[in-house]
Amino acid sequence: SYQGWTSAGEYQRVLQTISGGDSIVTTYLQLNPVYNITENIHIQIGENYLGWTTSGQYTRTLETVLGCDSTVTTNLQVEVATSSNHFQTVWDSENGQNHMTICIADALIEGVQLEKGDEIAIFDNDLCVGSVILSASIDINDESTYAFITASQANGDLNGFTEGHEIIYRVWDSSEQVEKNINQVTYNSDLSEWITSGNFVGGGTSVVEIGYVYVEPTIVQSINLDKGWNIFSSTVVPENADMSVVQVVLTNNDVLFKVQDEAGNSFERIKKDWINNIGNMEESEGYKIRVKSSCTLQITGKQVRLPMNINVKAGSNLISFPYNGSVDAMQVIQPLIDAGILEKVQDEKGNSIEYWGTTIGWLNGIGNLNSGEGYLVQVTENGVLPISNIYQKSALVNGESRETVYFRPDFEGNGSNHMNINLFGLNQTDLKVGDEIAAYDGDICVGAIKLTSKDLNKNAVSIIASASDADQVNGFIENNDVVLKYWSDDSKSEIELSLSVLEGNLIYNKYESMFAMLNKKMPGIDDNGLNSLEIDMYPNPAINNVTISFSDLPEIRSKIILMDMNGKQLQSREVQSTREVFDLQSYPTGVYLVKTIVGDAIKVNKLIKN
Repeated sequence: SYQGWTSAGEYQRVLQTISGGDSIVTTYLQLNPVYNITENIHIQIGENYLGWTTSGQYTRTLETVLGCDSTVTTNLQVEVATSSNHFQTVWDSENGQNHMTICIADALIEGVQLEKGDEIAIFDNDLCVGSVILSASIDINDESTYAFITASQANGDLNGFTEGHEIIYRVWDSSEQVEKNINQVTYNSDLSEWITSGNFVGGGTSVVEIGYVYVEPTIVQSINLDKGWNIFSSTVVPENADMSVVQVVLTNNDVLFKVQDEAGNSFERIKKDWINNIGNMEESEGYKIRVKSSCTLQITGKQVRLPMNINVKAGSNLISFPYNGSVDAMQVIQPLIDAGILEKVQDEKGNSIEYWGTTIGWLNGIGNLNSGEGYLVQVTENGVLPISNIYQKSALVNGESRETVYFRPDFEGNGSNHMNINLFGLNQTDLKVGDEIAAYDGDICVGAIKLTSKDLNKNAVSIIASASDADQVNGFIENNDVVLKYWSDDSKSEIELSLSVLEGNLIYNKYESMFAMLNKKMPGIDDNGLNSLEIDMYPNPAINNVTISFSDLPEIRSKIILMDMNGKQLQSREVQSTREVFDLQSYPTGVYLVKTIVGDAIKVNKLIKN
């Protein structure tokens, strides 16, 4: 209290000065809080909290910054090992009988230690009769970190151990997510009252010291290769990583042309000898390989240890996918998108993951990443792609068939050094499911695709064009013009298509992408209506509105249409003057299309809204 006051507030007193006059003293009283805090803390065996290592309730009195005493009560719980998640016992924990208890200590064999989170199980042949999750790393010098496993004896069915059978130990390594066999070493300690036994004893107790003697199994990975070019990687580390050794079966069978790394170094035959300029095969890298016929590459070695990081440098990278399985490509590649450095990913067929603008966003044309395959990744800056040891199971399934009937590309197999010709505006044409679109370089068909319902639903499709090999013309030649042709499955006729390029160039270049609006060019169409007009669009980029200006007033019923990148019509009007203005204020920032139709002629321009 202060002057007898115990509540916050304003108080006045009348006091007399030494000269006899009255004075008023006003006091503003503030009460500083006193805290009573209760905290619940959980630690594992072997850990401490403020020096406390055993379960209990602890009280501390602390002084606040305002000088008041406060009380902190800590409820400390030291957790013990819990039931196993990976291993499942064959008996119900409530109904076991004639139990045997096994105390596990740690032996550092081959430098590997039992760690917190690992699971230990004991088996009678193939029956799991007891298991435990370690709540702390086992320390041979600290008895409090021993782990106890309780096993139940069988009661007639195969629901427990049989006396006299050998005890088998297994470990689930929580960091590597792999199950391992371990061995038993009889524990020699001062605890002489404990029974040391390598066999099951009903109602008995055993103290054993165990440690890893696990030897990783040798794995043989089989990678199927198509005739022509492929990109491969491995989920195993070869016993001998020298590329000439990895490829020895293919060279002996005379099916290998060459292997190439991302830097262009090769393993190939020069005159009579195979020359290895690659060196050793690296677990984080992918490799291009060209074979004379379909075959299988087998790589023998130990499983690649995951998780791992793959360093990518600015530009093009050939990376591995060392995960043993099939995973949605977006799930794996997302860290590079989040880092803002991904430009494009391509698989061995040229399918791509790339950004299609604000309307569509990142489009996954690859589907799943698969073990045994490598991938071309283009990034704008150096970065890191983490490869996990656990991914969600992929829900992606194969779609409709894309195998073409009319157009036949000149290359064999997967092709190589692909370019992606990405097309919008399928719904602005008469294209239907089953129709085919092909890319040509002169008379050479360098890529073809059959349209599916999925393509028409998203109003976009990617044509994958393959470059020519050095020793033959079976694809495009760089800097040649891109020509697209269309085969109508209904009319059984071939029609040339015209494009309005939105991004990139209408010329062939390895690994690049071009984005264009598709306009079907029917026989007999006269383009003179547009060729005689000069059309200007300003400002571009625009903020509030954009003006489309014509050098002369177009013919009657000419139209201008504002669309998004998916071909959805936003505004449309007939041209009434030489200057037409679109209001853009209600639209989000992004890329839009302005389509001008004069007679049968069509022109599309890209508009950027800031």
